[in-house]
Amino acid sequence: MGSYQKFLTFALLIICAYSYQRVTSMPEWPDFTGKFEMYSGYIPVGTNGEELFFILTTSMAQPAQDPIVLWLNGGPGCSSLNGFLWENGPWVFDGFDTTPPRAFNPYAWNTHANVLYLDGPSGVGYSKGNIEQTEYSDTMAMLQQYTAIVEFLKNQPQY
Repeated sequence: MGSYQKFLTFALLIICAYSYQRVTSMPEWPDFTGKFEMYSGYIPVGTNGEELFFILTTSMAQPAQDPIVLWLNGGPGCSSLNGFLWENGPWVFDGFDTTPPRAFNPYAWNTHANVLYLDGPSGVGYSKGNIEQTEYSDTMAMLQQYTAIVEFLKNQPQY
């Protein structure tokens, strides 16, 4: 079976439902109500329960008009939460062991863009997958991330 056929089979066999929740507050973190919206959830990407975890922060400017940016941390194997928490997310921390963050990040990417932080491949960060029974490769990671992006955009057409 060729790569295209494998991908088509892979894509057609997704049976789980895309699910997400709006995050309305985070205890002891600066209140972001009215500044932006945040969503978190899972996107099915395989036939054995594999799901990629994501966080979406909407633009602080004009979410309906601003572009969407996809953030993938290096790897595969590094959670995109690193980017969300320490690199370009909405909050500023005093140090790596500081909880909660002290303020909003004036250089956050969601100042003028909707930002989708996507963990991948399955088993990385909060993403779900059976690590012991999965053979990982760049191709597998790419297929999972491609499937997640397509499913996200299909379920969130405003982006």
